[in-house]
Amino acid sequence: MSPEALTGGAIGVIVAIAVIATFKGMVRARGVPQASAPAGSAADPATWSPELLAAARDPRRKIEAIKRLREATGLGLADAKNAVESFQRSAP
Repeated sequence: MSPEALTGGAIGVIVAIAVIATFKGMVRARGVPQASAPAGSAADPATWSPELLAAARDPRRKIEAIKRLREATGLGLADAKNAVESFQRSAP
């Protein structure tokens, strides 16, 4: 085999590996969970709107409360769910 053919083949392999690595990185980026909210931040019920508090107090409106909290704060699904459930357990 000539050196030119080997070099061209090696470049093709390197390009293919780079494309695959880029694609895998893009797929992984979609599955990266969001960071947890620090204490005293948006997950703190003291900062929630009256509408959000009303939804969080009613167990039948739990999903609505989670949606409202996510929209208002940008929290991830798990963090918002945990915050609403924690609030529901501690609310009188």
